[in-house]
Amino acid sequence: MKKCLMLSVLLLLGWGVSNAAAEEATCESCHEENNPGLYLQWKNSAHGENDVGCLDCHEADAGDVDAYEHNGAIIATLVTPYDCSNCHEQQAQETMDSYHAHAGEILESSDAYLAHAAGGHPIVIVGCESC
Repeated sequence: MKKCLMLSVLLLLGWGVSNAAAEEATCESCHEENNPGLYLQWKNSAHGENDVGCLDCHEADAGDVDAYEHNGAIIATLVTPYDCSNCHEQQAQETMDSYHAHAGEILESSDAYLAHAAGGHPIVIVGCESC
């Protein structure tokens, strides 16, 4: 009985691995044909060279605000530092602690308006140029 149970568990685990590999192959073949530039950018990157597949970064939970169904998988198009933190915890934390992680908030603030109104376009980019 124990052998049968163990064999069943191993078979299910093996199916999950082969199923994930099949999904990745589908991602690659479709994007290679339909988005060759994007595909080559990934393929020639450190992630592509180390067999980090599409779903390793783009897989999402159904409840995520940016999640949607795409060819049988729940994905998010944009990959954020939150997603990267699954493998790159230190680098993701450094990004989240930086000004860049919150830079989008400026677009909704009065700072953006005042910079344009008072100083014009050059003053708007001074902050970025200083880095």
